[in-house]
Amino acid sequence: MSYMEGNKKHYASIDVARSIGIFLVIVGHSFPDASLQGGIQNEIWRTIYHMIYSFHMPLFFFLSGFVAGKYSKNVDECWYRTVKKFKRLMIPYFCWGIVYIPFRILLNRFASAEFSVTRLWRIFIGENPYSGLWFLYALFCISLIYIWIVKSDKMLGYLLAISCVMLIYGKYNLICEPIEWIFIYLFFYLLGCYIHIHYINMVKILKRKSNLILSGGLFVFLFYLNYTHKIYFSGIVSIIITLLGILTVFITSEYLSTNTFLEKLGNYGMDIFILSGPVLVVLRILLYKIAGLNYNMYVVVAIIFAYVVSILMSKSVLRRNEVLRKLFLGMWKEKDTY
Repeated sequence: MSYMEGNKKHYASIDVARSIGIFLVIVGHSFPDASLQGGIQNEIWRTIYHMIYSFHMPLFFFLSGFVAGKYSKNVDECWYRTVKKFKRLMIPYFCWGIVYIPFRILLNRFASAEFSVTRLWRIFIGENPYSGLWFLYALFCISLIYIWIVKSDKMLGYLLAISCVMLIYGKYNLICEPIEWIFIYLFFYLLGCYIHIHYINMVKILKRKSNLILSGGLFVFLFYLNYTHKIYFSGIVSIIITLLGILTVFITSEYLSTNTFLEKLGNYGMDIFILSGPVLVVLRILLYKIAGLNYNMYVVVAIIFAYVVSILMSKSVLRRNEVLRKLFLGMWKEKDTY
């Protein structure tokens, strides 16, 4: 389902897919022992955790690529879109990083990795005090590649093929961050761009219950096969699993595109993604480590609170103030002239 929003076509299904992705992020971050050396002890939760992490971040790059917009025509347009992306992604990246420093220092003894102010300079190469914001940094870098290099469908096809080779290389070789993020996620971003171009023709084929059952079934089967053999998503198999996960969410979102609740929830994707992080940290300390809440109960409570508190904080504080909205959510409400 799509409709015109100003000069730009809006896809309700993409908002729905984003809301599904955000749900997966919150669930994945709600396991209190996930970052510990031994990992998640509960076998069921551990399986769910690995299933989510097999595709949920590539999904967000895919969705970002889908809404990336048309090709830049000239240098002026490239610069305009670069500045716009910087304001949307990097200003929140830096502002949250600075605000998060006292929070990290205060909670150092509860953290799995100790924070040092001497490493603050690394924020410029993607290592933010608020570690979850690596996504904004990576998305900005990948967006620049699209803005400055991709000028035609033909060029997109060439770069998509190159990025596929980069992805395979990145799966089998150790690459330092943030370069690794480009090798691993550029393909999914460009794939989103490509799918958007051919959306009308492809959605007619994809939006069939048989395809949903097939993609979902293959995803679960390959994941289970891979997981039980302890391969942990290495190489080509992991890429196939990731693509099947993205495809399953994409088809599901088409079926749910008329669900206004999920669509509105998707519009708060950035807010929930950013705000749920510190909310979950506080909950983990207070409810799990100090109060000793039952593990299963904690996971459920954490998921609910992450949603509710994040949306309330956004609606009552950040989105109500123009300055805060710009600095911490990257919402500048500019008219799209390109």
